[in-house]
Amino acid sequence: MDLLMFQVCSFVLVATLPPLSLTVACTSMLSSCGERTYFWLNSQNSSMLILSGVTLGVLGHLFDVLRWKGVLRIVAVANYLAVASCLFMGLLCLASTAPSVPIIVGMLISILGAVAVRCWALQDTPTCTFMHGTCLVFGLYAVVLAVTWLV
Repeated sequence: MDLLMFQVCSFVLVATLPPLSLTVACTSMLSSCGERTYFWLNSQNSSMLILSGVTLGVLGHLFDVLRWKGVLRIVAVANYLAVASCLFMGLLCLASTAPSVPIIVGMLISILGAVAVRCWALQDTPTCTFMHGTCLVFGLYAVVLAVTWLV
């Protein structure tokens, strides 16, 4: 393994390991944290969160908040953050009917870490080298997670 591949693997590992570790801790029943997470997610009302997010999004669209300037731009950004937060939490709270949703969301956040590394730290790295290093890291994760969840 050459130095560039080692650099790619270490950057991707550092960027994706924290969200992946948090996902494993919060979604596996190996710890009390996972049990508490699923208990809390199952006790929430996901339909109210999703309805709130959709309502805020429709209101933002009706009032055309994308074109607001100046101080009102802060209100527009707050509106979109509220929409994203409500829809995200509503999706997570569907764990009572689809227990794999928090696992999928955690994996997507881990993948976003790899995307962030590519966009900000390893822009000049050849695509083939970056993809090879990323595949090595996520292959290692797949083996570790398979052993963790199957044992």
